[in-house]
Amino acid sequence: MISGCVLEGSFAGQSARSLDIECSRVLRAELRASRLPRLRLVDVTLESCDLSGAFLEQAALVRVRFEDCRMSALDMSRASLRDVVFSGCRFDNANFSMSELRRVAFDDVDLRDAGLGGATLVACRLFDCDLTGADLSGARAAGTRLHGSGLEGVRGVESLRGVVIDSTQVVALGARVLGTMAIVVDDERDPTPARPSGGSPR
Repeated sequence: MISGCVLEGSFAGQSARSLDIECSRVLRAELRASRLPRLRLVDVTLESCDLSGAFLEQAALVRVRFEDCRMSALDMSRASLRDVVFSGCRFDNANFSMSELRRVAFDDVDLRDAGLGGATLVACRLFDCDLTGADLSGARAAGTRLHGSGLEGVRGVESLRGVVIDSTQVVALGARVLGTMAIVVDDERDPTPARPSGGSPR
């Protein structure tokens, strides 16, 4: 158990199981490719840290804030997040599959090609995020607010049932929904030229 500390330095590639950190700040720490399954963070702030490629499967985070952190290809599958804020972070290709997120806020976060398959999102918000190519297949996200977020190429759009979007997102998301229903948009009313009716000419 680590409590009431300020942690800095490089821990890249390090491994630890069931590490507990409470009431602490983690500043500019290098945690690239670290293996920290079942990591538990409570009342912790992480600022300008690099967790790219880190393995945090089954992590438990409560009242945690990440600011300006790089977390590309992070594996946080089957994790539990409660009252967590990610602000200005980079999460491209991150994996949140089968995780449970409650009251989690993503503000101005890069989530391109992130995996949220099978995840449960309750009272979450993703504001001004880039969700291009993100996979939401099988996710449950009713009530999640997506205002200002880019939704181009999102996979598993059927899992967005019940989410809240703003008016500027209607066209991009609507096109994806129509595609899943095999609806074709074609302005040509009759692409086949009309043929004259039968009968002998006079």
